[in-house]
Order: sequence, then C-alpha cells, then structure tokens
Amino acid sequence: LESILHPDPFEIYIRGAVFIIAVAFGLYAQILLRNTESEAQRAATAEDFLATVVQNIPDIVFVKDAEDLRFVRLNHSAEKLLGYTSKELLGKNDYDFFPQAQADFFTSKDREVLDNKRALDIPEESIDTRDLGRRILHTRKVPILDQAGNPRYLLGIAEDITTTVETERE
Repeated sequence: LESILHPDPFEIYIRGAVFIIAVAFGLYAQILLRNTESEAQRAATAEDFLATVVQNIPDIVFVKDAEDLRFVRLNHSAEKLLGYTSKELLGKNDYDFFPQAQADFFTSKDREVLDNKRALDIPEESIDTRDLGRRILHTRKVPILDQAGNPRYLLGIAEDITTTVETERE
C-alpha cells in the first residue's frame, strides 16, 4: 500500500509511460478505424495491431480458455521465460509443463478467478521453467467475460520478480 500511495520516481516514470502508451494506442486505434474501408479490414487491422502490442510487452502475457484452461495465446516474454514455443504451449494446460503441485496451484487460482468473476493478484508464486530453473512471479489473473457475463477466457499477466526477491532476502 505504501508503494501505491507514495511511489518512488521509477514507479512514477513507469506509470507515466504506461499512461502515454495507452493514450497513443487509443489515438492510433481511432485513426486506423477511420482510415480503413471495410469492417473486416478494421477488425483484421485491430487484431494485428493488438497482437503486435501483446507480443512486445516485456511482462509475461497468457490467455487460457475458461472451460478447460488450455493456453490459447502467449507472448514472446512467456515463451522466453517458460522455455517453450507458442506451438508447443498452445492447446496444452499447466499439467503438461509443470510439476503436479504447481499445476494444482495455478489451476486452483485460475478457477477461483473464473468462479468469482473477479481479478486476483498473486504477489509471489514459484514456477519451474524449462531453461531458467525456478523463478518467482508476481501474477495478476483476470476473467474475460462474454456478453452474457460468463467467463470465456482467463488473462494472466506476470512479472518475473526473482532478482528483486532474492536481493531483498539478502
């Protein structure tokens, strides 16, 4: 709470940068929508733009299907951290890549988010990766609801905080 109410200069810089990017994204999206001719073209352009933005976000971004919790989208940061390509991950679930206890934890948190239809902040969770060993993530999970208000997807955004946590513990 202290860091939210009294952010350090770096946090202020990050918040400002995110705000500027969001405003730029909104303006750019409006320009794209006005300049494209057909609705199909607008949708394709918006999808390409969104995919490019998501792929280049430095944090881990993943999307799972709400029904079976299988990965349907991941960004480059997720691939790099996990040590698998999107082709290897898409259509699979946590039990295909992680030890039973971790997969159980991830799945229980996913279900909690979807059942409650509310975002969940997980300040620290351990994850065993293919190439980087055990890492510590700060993860936020958000339900993506359909028009009827039912969960359709689960969006996960995670930051690798391993170095920060290890430094604080020392």
